[in-house]
Amino acid sequence: MNPAAPPGDEDTTRLSLDAWATLAPEALPQATEAQTTRPATQGRVGDALSSPPPSPEIGDVLGAWRLVGQLGRGGMGQVFLAERNDGHYQQRAAIKLLLGLSGNPASLDQLARERQILASLNHPHIARLLDGGSTPAGQPYLVMEYVEGEAIDRYVARQKLSLPAILALFSMVCEALAYAHGQLVLHCDVKPGNVLVGADGRAMLLDFGVAQLQGRSAAGERQLGATDGPRSLGATPRFASPELLAWQPVSAASDVYSLGRLLQELLQLHQPQGPGPSPLRRAELAAIIAKATQQRPEQRYRSVPELQADLRRFQRQLPIEALPRRGPYVLRKLLRRRWLALSVSAGVLLLGLGFSWSLMHQRDLAEAARQQAQQEAENAKRVRQVVIAIFEDFDPFLIGRQPKSFAEFIDDAAARVDADLKQQPAVQAEMKHVLGLVYQRSGRSLRAIELLEQDLALQRSLPQRDLNKEALALHELTVALVNAGLAPRALPLAREALGLREAAYQARPGQATGSLLGDSLAALGLVLTRLSAFEEAGRHYQRALEIRRQHDGAESAKVASSLHSLGALAEREERYAQAQAWFEQSLALKAQRLPPDHPYTLNSRHGLAQALLGQQRLDEALPLLRELLAQRRRIHGERSVFALETQSLLARALLRAGQGREALALHAQGLSELQALLGASAMPVAQELLWLAEAQVAQGEARAALRSRREALAIQLAQAPSDPVQQAWARLQLGRALLRAGEAQEARPLIVAAAAELQKRRWRAGHSLETQVSAALAELGR
Repeated sequence: MNPAAPPGDEDTTRLSLDAWATLAPEALPQATEAQTTRPATQGRVGDALSSPPPSPEIGDVLGAWRLVGQLGRGGMGQVFLAERNDGHYQQRAAIKLLLGLSGNPASLDQLARERQILASLNHPHIARLLDGGSTPAGQPYLVMEYVEGEAIDRYVARQKLSLPAILALFSMVCEALAYAHGQLVLHCDVKPGNVLVGADGRAMLLDFGVAQLQGRSAAGERQLGATDGPRSLGATPRFASPELLAWQPVSAASDVYSLGRLLQELLQLHQPQGPGPSPLRRAELAAIIAKATQQRPEQRYRSVPELQADLRRFQRQLPIEALPRRGPYVLRKLLRRRWLALSVSAGVLLLGLGFSWSLMHQRDLAEAARQQAQQEAENAKRVRQVVIAIFEDFDPFLIGRQPKSFAEFIDDAAARVDADLKQQPAVQAEMKHVLGLVYQRSGRSLRAIELLEQDLALQRSLPQRDLNKEALALHELTVALVNAGLAPRALPLAREALGLREAAYQARPGQATGSLLGDSLAALGLVLTRLSAFEEAGRHYQRALEIRRQHDGAESAKVASSLHSLGALAEREERYAQAQAWFEQSLALKAQRLPPDHPYTLNSRHGLAQALLGQQRLDEALPLLRELLAQRRRIHGERSVFALETQSLLARALLRAGQGREALALHAQGLSELQALLGASAMPVAQELLWLAEAQVAQGEARAALRSRREALAIQLAQAPSDPVQQAWARLQLGRALLRAGEAQEARPLIVAAAAELQKRRWRAGHSLETQVSAALAELGR
């Protein structure tokens, strides 16, 4: 749907419902013909429009944007659908061409200053202003976030929304306007066509690009919207305040007026199921609309929050501010709210016999609370003793103690938690969770898995299970298993965690539950990516991105993480140019939120290097990898798995650049370090053995390469269950090497098994694995 409906769109036929006749629209303030007439002193815009500049056409390029379709056209201007054309990343936008401003440098300078402020608006219910400029003919344009949805009035009519649902939707618009007013920005054109409702039921307020700032005097510095500004593009009279139509100074009360008209419009579309609201409820809504749409701004609600507060009072059956608080009205509201309590008040005397029992019950509750508090105090004391003992063991100044490494310190801490907190399972579970994360972030995935599995088992054994903590344990265990190369084991855990968090979000939607839901969607996407289930992974990643933008903010670190995940998915699918675009978008957001050497930033730089290497852009990938390796060694340590991961990628890039000797040395050193750090049977060791084999072949060491591939496959087969795609790749590499060594009998079952597994997957045309399978089968046939 177009983000800004063509002018006149609101004049389509509306539903007329007798149920809302008592709203008495004729009693509400109406704009007169005189109010819609512009003063003669402000009539120079028509002259400026007498020779309109040539309009851009579909296919033209405006700045970084190419016009690909027309969304709307009318007296206010034209709206085009555009796509980003600078190659940095893919994005769609709506471009609105503004009429009546070309050829006026002062107006354009003022518009540019206003536009900069408007672009800073960042709210989940506001379509953002992204960019702007002027066409070659001097015609200004605004680039806005493209929102797919349906005009709010059409949505209400088509969905046949209930009254509470209409008010909830209207509240989203109010929240957006209240936020904008807090930034001193007015909208000045609130109407149904400027509010779109997406498929998720979220309302988005559009066209802040023609807004103006509060606090400008009409006689002083020119307002955006006066004389030749955006207001000359035409506010919709039916929704515009009297002062706006009369070209008088405007304020937040002007937007309150438009909100009142919008609410009136939506309520006229309401189709009650059954008898509908009572006469009193209808009168209250009529009073709220009447107060919001008073002729004089000072007689309206002073702000959007005041209007919202009165609507909340209406919903809670409290007396509203829009009606006088006379005795009968307040009494009726009290009876409406408290009817149950008042109707049974006579029965209170009958409860006297139960009073003594109640006192005893309260005494028992107090005693239970005292015992619980005592137990919690004992738990806290025990945890404090354990933590003090852990740090005393690490103190290098204690006489007779050998200095300990960080790894030894964490191992001792885990042992103490095991031994000293057996009687406090809830506390022990939390401590194991924390230590599991420490192991995970220090690269010791197998030890992390062990502690996180214990955490999950303890959480499930507690008399009163905390499903939020259980979901967190499942989530972190999922990530640890994936990082250890054990994605098949992680899959059911990831789905279980997602189920718990989905239920929590449905029960109580909001920022906290939404953010956690986004984390679980991303974790499941990660597992599916490692299992080469790319299509399903992409769906979960996209939903995680949408939820994070809604609940964490469009420029949050969580959104940057989702962009990184999409880049990793594209890289696995060998869509390297798209992967590069996702990683660059992620890095752009991380640059705003994180220091340049933050581990999350370094992760995305590593992904970017992979995407560049996949495109054979070695002149860019090699210096990036050398710099990244130095950063990771400085941040994580020389022997960390993170530094060794980048060292391995650098070795592969060097091999492609013809520097095989250096590549072989780096792979051999990395393999030795990984074996010492993780153990000889860890999955990252198997992966590094396969990369080492490629370097060995390049250096003419075919026999050594064959040994490396045998060892890699043995490690893969020892894991239960291991990643089937990684295992198939190891079989394929060993089978092809055996063919070249003349061992066709041993090679055949390996190649056939690998082909059978890999051909189950849907690969992009030309994917290297598909190509290698075809080549291996052809070699086997010969």
